[in-house]
Amino acid sequence: MSDDNHQTRLYLTLPPVAPDQLELIGGLLERLTSKLDIACVNLALKEQGGPQSSQEEQQQLKALIVNLQNKNIAVLAELAAPQYGINRKSFEKALENAHILGCDGAHLSADATLFKRAREVLGADAIIGVDCGASRHAAMQLGELGADYIGFSSVDAASSHEGQDHDLNIGNVENTAEAFAPETRIDLVDWWQQLFEVPCVALDVADRSQIEGLLKINADFVAIGPNLWPAFSSDDELMTWLATICPISQAGS
Repeated sequence: MSDDNHQTRLYLTLPPVAPDQLELIGGLLERLTSKLDIACVNLALKEQGGPQSSQEEQQQLKALIVNLQNKNIAVLAELAAPQYGINRKSFEKALENAHILGCDGAHLSADATLFKRAREVLGADAIIGVDCGASRHAAMQLGELGADYIGFSSVDAASSHEGQDHDLNIGNVENTAEAFAPETRIDLVDWWQQLFEVPCVALDVADRSQIEGLLKINADFVAIGPNLWPAFSSDDELMTWLATICPISQAGS
């Protein structure tokens, strides 16, 4: 387990944002980044920034990314959706889009082939993290391949698709309900951090109690998922609480 002086940092996973909502989400991010120690923002690019977008929308998205990067916040393209494993052409376009927009890297599913291709396109310095679901085997395999962080989530890493590296889809939890339980994710994060140097992200965190459980084990990173974003918009209670545990004044300490 990490030492008591270790500060858990936040990883924000944005909900899909339509081009006409970029200004709104930019304002919300400005509030969050002014109060919280945010290490990374995971940005879905499926419906924005691609060839179908106008030049104005492209520029808005680039400005949002640059603004976050100027605050020393990494911006990763969300490329873990099942469609990218099934449709290789879609994945290639998304990778190219992430590169053009200047993202710092990408967030992928536990797929060795896609990981290697992302590294080729985005380069050795890019941050490439992977969602390993509840699979310890997948985590160790991707860690060996050079993933910059390992993520554990409620995603079924054993749900393979054609062309995927099946060696990575060997889970260690037989019961599906057990694999997706919040306490399983906490156990996996704790196990990983005690044995490996590669940073670990607790993904798909759904509520305050789960965050508290991860804080008790000094998790490296806690990913605030889209389901918690309405709370950021409606009131300051969640943000005020998070600011007490992940204050920006201690960022990077």
